[in-house]
Amino acid sequence: GLLLSGICHSYGQQAKISEPFEPYTESAEIEIWLKGAQPGKARLYSVFGNQNLIKDSATSDAEGKVVFKNSRRYPSGFYYAVYDGNTSFLGFLLDKNQKIYMHADKSDIIHTMKTNSAENKLFFESQVYETELAKKMESITTNLSKTIAGAAEHTAFMKEQKKLVEEKEMVVKGYVEKYPTSFFAIFK
Repeated sequence: GLLLSGICHSYGQQAKISEPFEPYTESAEIEIWLKGAQPGKARLYSVFGNQNLIKDSATSDAEGKVVFKNSRRYPSGFYYAVYDGNTSFLGFLLDKNQKIYMHADKSDIIHTMKTNSAENKLFFESQVYETELAKKMESITTNLSKTIAGAAEHTAFMKEQKKLVEEKEMVVKGYVEKYPTSFFAIFK
């Protein structure tokens, strides 16, 4: 302890123990309220490679609320809650904190999402960003197809496209720097 403290102090640095991004829970209680989702049997799937593995099931009510409860934790990873008839689904991350809620409207999940999960706040905020980025990229691609290679306009669109790609790389790098202990940053 003293040796490490002395070494860090001698270099003008402070020893800093990284705080966990979210609390660790021993059991799972995942409440999903997807307004507009069909009532009935809902399934919880984990994604492993190209496989969807069923982990649990529960009944959703007429308002689209379903709760998956387990006395043990689910494995960390990417999950989907799929509602009866496969008409609605919600993808989300699950890691340390497994006592979470996610409430959204089926018609616009990413913009209406409310959650107590720090991991999923980041996940859905990134989806909003990715959606906006995709619109900008689509517009640039359309404009590129309407211009002649080598023309000043075409070159300007190419520079704009490159700038967006570089911006996205910086955003992703920023997640890792700002949230180094988050599952989302590793997942991203």
